[in-house]
Amino acid sequence: MKTVFFCPKCSYVGAAEDAEVHICPKCGGALYHTGMDRDAYNTKT
Repeated sequence: MKTVFFCPKCSYVGAAEDAEVHICPKCGGALYHTGMDRDAYNTKT
């Protein structure tokens, strides 16, 4: 299941398969794990 990641620098939100450190495709900053899977995030937004 995909988990949701967030970039605090540019507010990018994306989903990925694992919880490794990811790089933001918009600004190059580090993406942080939100602790939610994609389905849970979609019900909140």
